[in-house]
Amino acid sequence: MSPGARFRCDPGGEERRGVVTVAGEDTHTRLPLRVYRFSGAPRGDPLALDHPNLPGVVAIELDGEETRLVTLASTAYRPAVRTALSPEQVLQACQALAAVHAAGITHGDVHRERLLVGPDGHLLLEGAGVPWLGPVGEAPSQADDVRALGLALLASTGDLPAAVYDVLRKAAADPADTADGVRLAEATLRAIEAPARAAASEAVVKDLPPGGIYRSGEDVPLSSKPLRPPPPPTPQPRPPWIPIPRTALALVAVALAALALAWLVRARDDAPPTGTSENAIVLDVRVAPDDAPPLEIVVIDSPIDSELAPGTRLGRAPRRVLLDRPGRWVLQGSFGDLDTEPVEVLLPGPGTVVLVLPDDDTPTPPR
Repeated sequence: MSPGARFRCDPGGEERRGVVTVAGEDTHTRLPLRVYRFSGAPRGDPLALDHPNLPGVVAIELDGEETRLVTLASTAYRPAVRTALSPEQVLQACQALAAVHAAGITHGDVHRERLLVGPDGHLLLEGAGVPWLGPVGEAPSQADDVRALGLALLASTGDLPAAVYDVLRKAAADPADTADGVRLAEATLRAIEAPARAAASEAVVKDLPPGGIYRSGEDVPLSSKPLRPPPPPTPQPRPPWIPIPRTALALVAVALAALALAWLVRARDDAPPTGTSENAIVLDVRVAPDDAPPLEIVVIDSPIDSELAPGTRLGRAPRRVLLDRPGRWVLQGSFGDLDTEPVEVLLPGPGTVVLVLPDDDTPTPPR
């Protein structure tokens, strides 16, 4: 590499299958690099590879007959030679190969040293896009990649579900069902998810008997205890306050004001009016029927020496009124266009008189 070039390569390196791999550095960013040096063109378009389980390709440089494929590297990642890979890491390796094959690239040199594991367990498959030569010079196939990855994972795995082992064994022996990385990744994902699906469908509720819980495929219920009546629902605590619209508040205020006014009027009517005559007599004026509204008490006739002339209004019945003279009195109740029959009372005498409000269709005598 020329002295002024951006990517610096360490001397020496490791040669394998026609490719020299050396460590390097980006002189602009000081990031560590892994540089693959080989003759001819890379395999496929490595710049199109973009996957979290593949190292990022920084550049492809041509220097005469030599090509350099530059990728990012990290000293924290180590080959998974002595690592027991988890099911999640197995799936990451299969998905990395699936991304390579989906881009139309054959890897050609998959083995355990190509599987790099970081301190957080993240896995990378390195070396994609490099034109590795086959053992006897033949061009590798995607089926060869699947077979090689199956063998590498079987040699590096720990405690895996049986279904995952079965997928890897078939891939290593005869990848007919998983002839490329895409189908291998799909089969691995299904095998990993199979225990979770089985656990989710392990217990189902059937129609009989009530409360019986069955397992899929079983004829005998695990539990046939009679159902207990459900406990009464716990009352929900009421909020300390409930927002009320302003319109409702205004209506409530008007109603309260009306009630207060009615109470004041009724309270005032309950007490007999104050008179100046020492001969004044209290008369209790009531109304009928019971659901009749308050009636205005009108004096129709009074004793000749009374100060309460005919037409005087004495308030609303039911109430007690104070009449200033003994003698003959004629009183009448009035409500809107309805008038009661005039009632004649001779005082002193009965202390109570009833004003009867007629029905709407009952004619009333003219006033």
